[in-house]
Amino acid sequence: MSSADGLAEDLEAKAQLKEQQKAEKAAAKAAKEAAKAERAQQRGVKQAAPTQPDADDPCAENWGDYPMVQSTEITKRQWTRVEGLTPEKTGQEVLVRGRLYTVRGKGKSAFLMIRQRTATVQAVMFADEQKVSKGMVKYACGIPKESIVDVGGVLVQPQQPVESATQSNVSAAMLSICVVCLFPCMHTAFLTL
Repeated sequence: MSSADGLAEDLEAKAQLKEQQKAEKAAAKAAKEAAKAERAQQRGVKQAAPTQPDADDPCAENWGDYPMVQSTEITKRQWTRVEGLTPEKTGQEVLVRGRLYTVRGKGKSAFLMIRQRTATVQAVMFADEQKVSKGMVKYACGIPKESIVDVGGVLVQPQQPVESATQSNVSAAMLSICVVCLFPCMHTAFLTL
């Protein structure tokens, strides 16, 4: 065997080794990407907000998505306009339908700004597992902005005025929240809210 043949075999062996290393590297990279995608999917599943309460939720009747509103029945509910929420109504139960202007959640609490036309009011929710559950808070924090919601609660006076709301001297301590229409909705009946 000549030295040229030995050199050619060495080069061929090195080329095969390089190809093998490239294949191993590509397989490792693909496995890493697959693991990364799986972790991202699991995070997405964990963070997804519920749209309907669990059967064992103690506050199940107080939150969730409404079925399609078709006005087939007359309810005895009394709606309150946001601009009508004044300190004189403190302690009264109120029911407001409006657009979700902003939402901020922190731990077991949620702070929502509800808008009707140009009037806004802050609605607050604190999980206590008797009147407000953790699932309810998570649901409220997952509602997209500009969705139309029904909020029920007791009107309270905050310790400090809510500077970002037009109704700054009152706040609604929420006991119920239901989505009437998720944003983007194409219903023209609610454009005046």
